[in-house]
Amino acid sequence: MTVTITQSGDYGATTGQRTVTIPTSGSVTFSVATTDDQADEADGSVTATLVDGPDYDLGSTKTATVTVSDDDATPDYTDYQTLVDHLIDIRDNPVNTAVRGHPVHIRKWNQVLAAIGYDSGVEPMAESQIHANAARWPESSFKLASDYLKLQAGQPVIRVSGGSGISEGGSASFTVSASPAPAANLDVKVTVTQSGDYGATVGQRTVTIPTSGSVTFTVGTTDDQADGSVTATVDAGSGYTVSSSQGAATVAVSDDDDAPPPPPGRAALIAQFSAAANDTSVPPDWQRRYRWAITHLGGAACAPAPGCGVGVVPGGRGSDRFVQIMARIDPHGYAHLWSAISDLE
Repeated sequence: MTVTITQSGDYGATTGQRTVTIPTSGSVTFSVATTDDQADEADGSVTATLVDGPDYDLGSTKTATVTVSDDDATPDYTDYQTLVDHLIDIRDNPVNTAVRGHPVHIRKWNQVLAAIGYDSGVEPMAESQIHANAARWPESSFKLASDYLKLQAGQPVIRVSGGSGISEGGSASFTVSASPAPAANLDVKVTVTQSGDYGATVGQRTVTIPTSGSVTFTVGTTDDQADGSVTATVDAGSGYTVSSSQGAATVAVSDDDDAPPPPPGRAALIAQFSAAANDTSVPPDWQRRYRWAITHLGGAACAPAPGCGVGVVPGGRGSDRFVQIMARIDPHGYAHLWSAISDLE
């Protein structure tokens, strides 16, 4: 059978269609390799999707996804040398290659380097200008320099970390910390969001960091949902700055309910209708209806039985309506089989 492989992110997976062969045992396992790099990047996934074919029918589950987690640590830009190395790199190897080597570009980042204490041979950029640039471009390296300067000035940098993953119905745990620890209790605004619907109390809340430097809070969840997550994000506020690399944390919430059983396939339905057609407690007119269903599904059991069509040509006009009616009025305990025909088709 044919399987299509796709990926979310760039993990070097071999994507596209491939053929897998299912042996007589009924199942086969295949793997999709990914590459390991040194880049800190978002988590991604690899998905396998079954493709319709002439020799088999697909069930209700046609795709499966495996999460690919990034295992590269996020650099700690509050460390002086780490930040210096980063600023030198963007000065010498900018993403926008058009400005590489341009005197204005080089001078700008040499001024930022000088502002954090690195001897770059130029006058430092004013800290107020760095903070203003960070506010205007919060995803830029000005934000990293601004965070470092605020840390050096004694204003705490706030980080949040998440606890271990939980099962639905449990409580997600988050720890909010300040570096350096505040001299007095510090109120920090945190926004809680969820992926899925776990009954978590979402929205903004205030947590108070004591002079010890950290506080832990929990977010309760309810049972009976699919897999999801709860995320806590530190919001900007007065008296602190938000860490550029650890301003949000996510706790996975796993579903602990059994998956619903798959609907019966065509062969299983034919077998069940055959049992119904041979049920001696069922009147002959209903036995003929069950034999019609077997023919409708592609079985051969109806052909030798007299009157098996019950006035409806198998697979012809009116068949769908006939199946729906039988699902409603079957009095012999086989109504679910008729409903399964509709699900199958």
